Amino acid sequence: MRKDGGWKTYFHDNRRYADLINGVGCHGRQIVKETDLQEEDVTAKDKSRDILRKVAFGTSFVIVGIENQEERDYSLPLRNMFYDVSNYEKQASKIRKEVRKETNLEAGEYLYGFKKDSKLHPLATFILYAGKEPWETPNSLHDMLDFTDVPEEFRDVVSDYKINVIDIRKFENTDVFQTDLKQVFDFIRCSTDKKKLLDLVKNDVYF
Repeated sequence: MRKDGGWKTYFHDNRRYADLINGVGCHGRQIVKETDLQEEDVTAKDKSRDILRKVAFGTSFVIVGIENQEERDYSLPLRNMFYDVSNYEKQASKIRKEVRKETNLEAGEYLYGFKKDSKLHPLATFILYAGKEPWETPNSLHDMLDFTDVPEEFRDVVSDYKINVIDIRKFENTDVFQTDLKQVFDFIRCSTDKKKLLDLVKNDVYF
């Protein structure tokens, strides 16, 4: 819990939040600015996410979450899917209330509260894993499913759900970052090798 709290405090600075989005989500392209971020409600039914921001992209926005992992969670795709579905359902609930105020709706539009042109805002979650053990856990819902004797052709009709894991200790291209996120990632990555850590501290003026 203390480690999660540390990450939450660290990413309270929207410069770092935007830097993670640009560095990982946009492959180093400087697209998102700190002023493009707004805090978002982290509650997901009876559970709570770690960190969540509404991120402006032009006239629209994407909801971007960060989940912090110090230990391997073999059920993470399922847990993360629950968070995302809860947020999409929250968006859909607002749309339904507005749609049902309108007139001249098709029967299905009124019944389900969704019009033909109703749209949800995309949601993405970055899993920051800083544990010492190799991740080696499911990276998608399919990785959690028992497909024993299930034909390959049929697996394609079983919906999958992947997660975006950032294994910090294996993340070497930290030059994509513009803030001290680079030094934090580098320090964690070198923390179990005294020589590498000493070289890092000596050669980076930040330290």
